[in-house]
Formats: sequence, C-alpha cells, structure tokens
Amino acid sequence: MTLAGSDLVKVGSKLRRSFGGKSDPFVVVSRKNPSGEYMSVWRSEVCYSTLHPTWSCRLPLQRVCNADLDRPILFEIFDWEKSGSHKDMGKVQTTVRRILDLPSFNIKHTKCNDSSAGTLKIQRAEIWKIPSMLEYTSGSCEINFMAAVDFSASNNFVKRFHRSESSGSNFLQQRYKLSSESLHFFSEVGFPNEYQAALSSIGSILSDYGCHRSAPLYAFGAKIDGHSDSIFVVPEIDANEGDHNMRRMLTSYKSAFSFPGLEMTEPTLLAPVIREAARNAKLMTIENEQAYR
Repeated sequence: MTLAGSDLVKVGSKLRRSFGGKSDPFVVVSRKNPSGEYMSVWRSEVCYSTLHPTWSCRLPLQRVCNADLDRPILFEIFDWEKSGSHKDMGKVQTTVRRILDLPSFNIKHTKCNDSSAGTLKIQRAEIWKIPSMLEYTSGSCEINFMAAVDFSASNNFVKRFHRSESSGSNFLQQRYKLSSESLHFFSEVGFPNEYQAALSSIGSILSDYGCHRSAPLYAFGAKIDGHSDSIFVVPEIDANEGDHNMRRMLTSYKSAFSFPGLEMTEPTLLAPVIREAARNAKLMTIENEQAYR
C-alpha cells in the first residue's frame, strides 16, 4: 500500500496552512478491536520538512483488520517532535474494502471544524495471497531437500591422537573427541544429537516431496587433508540401495567424523551454503515447469 498526503495543515499554536512552512509528518495505522478501542498495527517512517509526504508499507491482512475487509481502521497523521510530544495533524477512518478502490480522503481535525486538514490519497493498494506449502505442491511445484551441517571448531571439538596398527606398523592418527556439550555429541545409549534430530524431523518431511528423491548433505567450517573449502559435499558411506534417503544422509553425517583428513576450523560462514542452494535451484529450473530447492 502506498499513501500520499497532500496540502497538510501545519501544526502550531493554532492550526493553519503554511505555504513554505515545515512539518515532519508520519502516519500511524490502527485497527478497531471488538472492545471498540483502536490498536496500533504500523507506524511509518518520518518524512522531514514537507507537507506532501508519501509512505509505503506491506502488512499482513490478519494484522490490519483480522481479515475482515469491513472492520474500521484508522490513519492518524502526526508532526514528529524530537521531544516525543508529537503533534496531531488529523485522522482518517475507513475500511480495507474502501481502500482497495484507491480513494482520496479528507483529513479531519477537531480544530478545522467543517474544513479539511488536507488530503490522504491511496495511490496503490492490493491484497496478495501467499500460498501454503500444500498449495505449492498441489500446483506441481517441485521441491528438493538439501542440508548443511556446521563442522567448525566452535562445536567443542578437542583434538587427540589415536594409535592404530595397520599392516604390522604402528602410527598416530589424528581423531576428534566430541565434548558432551557439543551439538555433535553421539550418545552411547542411542539418543540422537541436535543435528541428527533436526535432520530427521525436517528432512523426513521435506525429502518425501523431492522430485529426485535425493537429499545431498553439505558441510562447512572444516578442512579436508589440509585443503580449506567454504562448503563441501559429505559423500555417502556404505549406503544400501534400498535405504531411505534420510537414512543415507544420517549415515553419511556420522561417518564424516572418521575421515582421517578432517580438521575443524574457523570461521563459520553461511553465505556459501545459501549460494550453493540458489545455484542448485537455478540449475533445476526448467522452462514451463516449477522447481524450488
């Protein structure tokens, strides 16, 4: 919605039109509750040194009028003051249904008697419907699931060396001991850690909507064999062909901690993960079809 004020009346010791005068108007939008009282739902930015302001906003219909197009709403215009004692410049009472007709309203003020304190013009107003996930899928929108796990040193990893015997020779291998405070800590009694729980609860739902029935797992914040990548794919380890994709993802996640060349590092960067998701989504987009990843 875009609002424009025109020929507002400057507030002073008495209400008057001021050609060349200055005001700093802003508008407050309120809805009428069942009790009859008005409750503020939005306040605009201040337009400095003008009597012809313009304001724009996007508000949920539920918030503005509880989805009732005929519920009264109130526009109150104030002259901003640094002290916080903002001065009343007038008000308009209307409904969302009337706003959609893009009308002009005379601004009313108690000191103006029968005359107008200016005009409030609705320059643009429309209602956008935001589809639910079910509506997206029923409309043939393709959804694929991917996940990324934080493997950075901030997750309470402690280095240790493990002596291993292989081919008759002894050598030291670097391993990571997971602190019990780490989000990656694997319980001996089988309780899932924070990442396993998140992957299972979210992935078990979203992955079923995937058109490719695959769920790649990414990691960030780690080095592999000394090579630092902002993001890398965790390969599937010992995955059976018949396993559900979430089972394969969870197996890969747990197996990643046995990689000899894995080193937890810093910093923790999410931007590469978002760019990778956007890149994959772009690659999946096919003409005349819907795809979302």
